[in-house]
Amino acid sequence: ERDQKGCIVNVTSIAAHRGVWHCSTYSASKSAIDSYTKTMAVELSPKGIRVNAISPTLMITPMSQAFLEFDEGIEPGVIARTPQGKIAEVDDAVNAIVFLLSDTSDMINGHNLPVDGG
Repeated sequence: ERDQKGCIVNVTSIAAHRGVWHCSTYSASKSAIDSYTKTMAVELSPKGIRVNAISPTLMITPMSQAFLEFDEGIEPGVIARTPQGKIAEVDDAVNAIVFLLSDTSDMINGHNLPVDGG
């Protein structure tokens, strides 16, 4: 046994927590990662390893750009239902991951942090 701690942060999606049109397989796979995160947190905690996840909303990425171009009504809909009134950027997810990897979040384990602007 080593005297070190570890941390894992999985990336799921807000689609794991709400219905999203034409995304049943994607949503189901992200829900599975959410469950996996909770189970692994319980299993790995005795070894000093924390396991958490983030669930970002739609972010501007090459994958989402194609999705947004497929249906021009998606972006305004996401903006309308987001209290911050904007589409997330990759840095928003990165910052959440950095926080969960840091010692500042030492007592956070087995949780899923939404990165969805509210």
